[in-house]
Amino acid sequence: MDAYTIAENVLSRLKTAPHRLLEIGAGGGSFLRRMVEKYHAVGVGVDPYVTEQQMENLALRRLPAEGIASLRQWFDLVFSVRAFHHFSDPVRCLKAMPSVIGWGGRCLLVDWVAGARTGYAERYYSLEQACDLITKAGLLILTKDRSGDIFWVTAALPFWKIGVAVNEGEKIIFPGMLGQAPKFAVYSFAADKGIELLEIRHNPYEKTLQPQKTFEVYKLIHDCQAVLSARIGKRGIPRLRDLGVKLFFARGLVQEFFQNAVLG
Repeated sequence: MDAYTIAENVLSRLKTAPHRLLEIGAGGGSFLRRMVEKYHAVGVGVDPYVTEQQMENLALRRLPAEGIASLRQWFDLVFSVRAFHHFSDPVRCLKAMPSVIGWGGRCLLVDWVAGARTGYAERYYSLEQACDLITKAGLLILTKDRSGDIFWVTAALPFWKIGVAVNEGEKIIFPGMLGQAPKFAVYSFAADKGIELLEIRHNPYEKTLQPQKTFEVYKLIHDCQAVLSARIGKRGIPRLRDLGVKLFFARGLVQEFFQNAVLG
């Protein structure tokens, strides 16, 4: 099987079909287009040599693998097919994954394996070397395998972050609009460790009114892949979802929500 067939097979095993895709080293974007059509998804492809394009559900950006953090968007799946060996700084790219892998998202790398006879004078990684780089970057390896001259690895973040709009006491979900919350409690969530409070951030926009306030407020918790709030404005909801932010809505005690919610 070729690399793209392997990638497609791996994607077909995901429990949930991805709706937001990021391909690193997308070239002209032909494989990304196919995946966007297959999953009725939105796709972004980055490549340092691509001609930039913007279509309805697909965008190509001239950007090196190491610059993905500048996208400021979250994706259900971040993948690279036959491009990993071209990354000038693969560790830097892998360390940037927490800035693009969305809530519950995954990363997939498919590439030629060391020793592959491709006819090109290129250096390829062994499966063990690739896994070592992924682990050193702080990602968790979920699956890995090799088929002929191709290896593939799927990985995930060790935890995701959720920003919760809270009242002054920090224990109750703020009952008003997201932008009017006095504080945001930032929690980490991992399937094997549950929920942990990381920090409390103050909202300087609590009493302000300005156009696109939701964007300004979200910048305070831009490292959070998910947001929990009682209410978000009608315009704010699609704006956050367009960034790939996972939205949860609830009222009452924060811990009660975490105890009862299905966060997967």
